[in-house]
Amino acid sequence: MSIFDCLVRHSIFAFALCVLGTIAQPCSATDQSTWYESVGVDSVAQITFSGNRRIDAEALRLVLGAERAESDAGELLPAKLTRDVKVLYETGYFEQVSAGVARSADDAEKVHVHFNLVEKPVVRKIFLRGNDEVGEEQLAEIFELGPNRHLDKRQIDQMMRQGVSFYQGRGYYDATFEYSAVPVEDHQVDLTFDVDEGKRYKIREIEVKGLVELDEDDVLDEINTSRYRWWSSWLMGTGRLNLDMLQNDKSIIRQFFLDRGYLDGSVAEPVVDKREDGLYVAFHVVEGAQYSIASIRVQGDTIEESEKLTLEGIKTVVGEPFGASQIRDDAFTISEKFTDIGYAYANVVPDTRVNPELREVDLSFAIDKGNPVTINRINI
Repeated sequence: MSIFDCLVRHSIFAFALCVLGTIAQPCSATDQSTWYESVGVDSVAQITFSGNRRIDAEALRLVLGAERAESDAGELLPAKLTRDVKVLYETGYFEQVSAGVARSADDAEKVHVHFNLVEKPVVRKIFLRGNDEVGEEQLAEIFELGPNRHLDKRQIDQMMRQGVSFYQGRGYYDATFEYSAVPVEDHQVDLTFDVDEGKRYKIREIEVKGLVELDEDDVLDEINTSRYRWWSSWLMGTGRLNLDMLQNDKSIIRQFFLDRGYLDGSVAEPVVDKREDGLYVAFHVVEGAQYSIASIRVQGDTIEESEKLTLEGIKTVVGEPFGASQIRDDAFTISEKFTDIGYAYANVVPDTRVNPELREVDLSFAIDKGNPVTINRINI
């Protein structure tokens, strides 16, 4: 286990205690409960911090101030402290955040709130190892920390996911990343990413299994993942498997079904078969029945109080197969008509009622034209 993993586990435990209300207070046992529960947010006289080595206290007060501006001024202090602890922790700068309250020395009715902070280490340098086939300059943009250089496991995990996706796009399907953090001086660490590139694969075949009415070639033309072809893949960078792209292709196939009326169509998780000569990809699908448009109506506002004029120009036709993308385009066409007569923020929402027995869809466009918009000034 790396030093960073240990720190994160400890910080999560400390944070849980804070949120559950383990907040120190110096009152006596007899008056503690009544006084504490009756204190409101507007009774806080002073807020101080300790442990913030690089983060300015005034910046932290601004963070809490923005949160307080949206809260109820009469909110009880315990609930507000719990929220403030969470707000400070979620900035990503701290491993631990705890809070305590004490009576104000100047006014017994007010309190002094103190936050005890433990800052995360700052990343001094980032090193890459094991990248024999991919140059460090190609990975530099991925493994780069922005303005916030505090050690953040979520950011590190994101960088490693992007690194794996980058390698997969170049054919290294088995690529994996690990990291280690080594403490150096002044509460800093050096971060090292180790990559196991694995073998480089080519996509030898892509299949769409389960089609009945639709043509497989038409489906394959829509998706981004493609088979490796020696005469073009070396130039275009195609024929390599990327899992993120594969998931997107699953959505593309589902949309392909919806655009052709197959409302019940489904696509299972892509199956990747790794063999000696390359990768074989299969999409298992179920088409279902094809639905057609039974009727087209308008609800709400219309053009010149005419449903016919409102629907004029749309391309969806009664009796033709349902098409999701076409219906969205038709909604935009109707919206533009209202824009042309001064209703720039007209809202047009397609609404569908599906009849599974008849395999039909009743389509209506719910329209709220909103208020007319006028031009106040033209500047040249």
